[in-house]
Amino acid sequence: MEAPRGFSPNMTSLHAVVLDYVTTQAYSSTAKVLATSRPLSYPPTSLPTDTTSDGPGNQGDGDGDGDETMMDLDDDGVDDDDEASSSRKTEKRPSKGVIIDQDLLDSIERRRVILNHILNGAIIRAVEGLNTYFSSVLADPPANLTSAGSSSVIQHSNGHPSHLSSTYLSSTSSRPTNGGGHPSGSISDHSLPVFLHSYHPSHVRLNLQIQQFIESFRQLTPSSPSSPSSSISSLTNSQTLNNGAGTGTISMTSSSVTLTHALTAAQGLHSEAKKLPADVRAIYLQEIKDVGALFAYTDPETSILKGFLEQSRRIALADQINSAILRSEGRSVQSQLETYARRTTAVYNVLAENGIDPRPPWTSADGQGKEQLAAFWKRQTDERFRLRDFVAQSW
Repeated sequence: MEAPRGFSPNMTSLHAVVLDYVTTQAYSSTAKVLATSRPLSYPPTSLPTDTTSDGPGNQGDGDGDGDETMMDLDDDGVDDDDEASSSRKTEKRPSKGVIIDQDLLDSIERRRVILNHILNGAIIRAVEGLNTYFSSVLADPPANLTSAGSSSVIQHSNGHPSHLSSTYLSSTSSRPTNGGGHPSGSISDHSLPVFLHSYHPSHVRLNLQIQQFIESFRQLTPSSPSSPSSSISSLTNSQTLNNGAGTGTISMTSSSVTLTHALTAAQGLHSEAKKLPADVRAIYLQEIKDVGALFAYTDPETSILKGFLEQSRRIALADQINSAILRSEGRSVQSQLETYARRTTAVYNVLAENGIDPRPPWTSADGQGKEQLAAFWKRQTDERFRLRDFVAQSW
C-alpha cells in the first residue's frame, strides 16, 4: 500500500536518521555515500527504519558508523539477557524501509542543482530546472481548487491546508521568520521572503520573481570590498558579463541589459501580484513596493532594506523551494531529525515554564549515555533544550 503524503516511518537507527536528514536537505553526495554504507544486515536498496537487532550487544561486526549507539539512552542499563530478549522481540517485527534507489538519488541531485542555483543567485536557471523536472511546483492547480472565494489556501510545512485569514497573518509561524509573511514592511527586515512556508505555486513563483529582481539590482550596484555580501558569487552576473567582447563593451552591455531585466522583472511582479486574492495581493504589493525602493539608496547594503540583499534571503528561498519540491513528490518536508528536535524542545520548554528542573541526577553508575546527558545539562545556563548546543557538545 502506498504511504500517505508526508508519511515518515519511525526510525530507531542513527544511520537511518542521518540518511533521512541528508535526503530531505538534498545533500546528494552525502546521501549516495550513506546509502551504500548501510548497516550490514540490510539489503542494498533498503533504509532500515524499524529494527534494533543490530544493537551493540548483539554482534561485534557493526559497520562502525555509530548507528548502533546512543539512540535510546534507556538501553544503557540493561543486562545481556534483557538485551538479547529485546533483540529477539524486535526481529519478529516486519522491517519497514524507505527505498533509496537510483531514481531517488537522481531526484536529490536535481534538487541540489536547483538549490545551488538559488544560493548563487541564478534564479532563471533554477526556474528552468523546476519547469523541467518538477513542473508541478510552479504550475497553477486546477481552477476548481482555487475558486474558494477571497481566501487563499496555504499549505504549511506539516502538509495540512488552512485558509488565509487575519488570524493566520497575525499568528507566529512554528519556525522563526524574522517577519517573513507579515504584511507590513516595518515588521520585517526583508531578510526572508513573505509566505515562506507556503507551497502554493503563485506564492512560490512570486518569491522567485522577486528574488530575480533582487539579483538584477545586485548587478547594478556591485558590493563594496568590505561588504559581507561581496564574497557571494552570482552565476547570473557571470552569465551577463560573458556576453561582452571587451572590457568597455562588457561594462556597458552588462549595465543596460541588467537594467532592462530589472525593469522587466518589476513589471512582471505587479502583473503576477494582481492575480492573487485581495488579502494576499496586499502583502505582495507591499513587498514589491519595498524591493523597488532599493533604487532610492546610494548604498542599499547599509540601508533599512539591506535584508533584501543578504545571503540569508537566498537560503530561506532555497529552503522554501526544497520543501515545495518534496511536497510535490509526496514526501515529508520535515526530516525526522527536525521532528525529534522539535518534540524534545517542546517537552523541555514545558518543563521550564512549569518550574520543573529537567537536569537528571545520573552518574556513571547509570550508564555512559545517561552520564553524558547529565553532564550536558550541568553545562547549560538555562533549562531550555537547544539542538545546536546539544550537537556542539564535546562528548
